[in-house]
Amino acid sequence: MSETFESIKNFARRVLLNLAGSEELLHQAPVEAAERAFDGLQRRLAKVVGGEGFRAMLVRSIVMARREFPWLGVVQAATDGTFTGLRAVALEHEGVEIEAGFVCLLAHLLELLTSLIGGELTGRLLHDVWPELPFGQSNVEAQEVDG
Repeated sequence: MSETFESIKNFARRVLLNLAGSEELLHQAPVEAAERAFDGLQRRLAKVVGGEGFRAMLVRSIVMARREFPWLGVVQAATDGTFTGLRAVALEHEGVEIEAGFVCLLAHLLELLTSLIGGELTGRLLHDVWPELPFGQSNVEAQEVDG
């Protein structure tokens, strides 16, 4: 795993942690934080890449994250740009494992977005979605994704 992807994963975890409200709440309810994260991205990015474009990015992100978390195979990207199956996998796995899988899934989506439109524009879009997050520390907008 590249240093850049690790940086994006760290940022994705901070997003989920911020949306959950605390470390404890993230461990207890990772699905809610993930749904809020992906819903926020969908609302903003669908304006840029369209609904089908966003869905295609979700599908690719699921494929990539399944390499590390095979149980994400039951998660599907719906036609409206949302996920189905998040709650189903949460019932079958531990909170910390679910959290790690959702962080990986979000990180792959952010990595894909960065590779498509560049780090600077990605940073601006993410700031639109989550203005309360400290983007100067995210490294998402400062780094280009390799290959």
